Amino acid sequence: LVSNNQRLQPRQRNQNQKKFRSGGLENLSTELYQGMTVQEVSDGFLDELYKNKEIDAFLPDLHQNQYLVLKSLEGTNASALGRVVKDKIVLLKNNQKACTIAAKNKDQVFALDALLDDSIECVILSGNAGVGKSLLAISSALQLLEEKKYKKLIITKNMTQVGNKDEIGFL
Repeated sequence: LVSNNQRLQPRQRNQNQKKFRSGGLENLSTELYQGMTVQEVSDGFLDELYKNKEIDAFLPDLHQNQYLVLKSLEGTNASALGRVVKDKIVLLKNNQKACTIAAKNKDQVFALDALLDDSIECVILSGNAGVGKSLLAISSALQLLEEKKYKKLIITKNMTQVGNKDEIGFL
């Protein structure tokens, strides 16, 4: 249990407890599955991937829908972005847009690809404030609405209380 809320904390002293402070859980981000990995491959592999837009996956420990940054083993600047689909690595489009919003970095390319792909039923984006999670999610949803893949869009947001913590209501 990770909480500062006294009502949620265990009553018995022998239960596992950790006092939580912002940034207080070291190494948590390195233990979580990141959804992306960097792999070094031959230039021939990259050429084949760009030529055929997909290639049989031979890299160990790959998961379905895992994103890949493929870099050259030979020291050239050759690289590619891909995703594992079934038993293949599929080349990602770097110029994919959602309602005129284009990705600015590899993480946003991965996010847009996942958000716009019908075969991925649940997408969870995490990151620091200001990296574009909400913008990409809403622009992708609007794009899918335009394409008539969905009928309506429902946006929810956590309620946060400002000011006196003893007040009951929320604005």
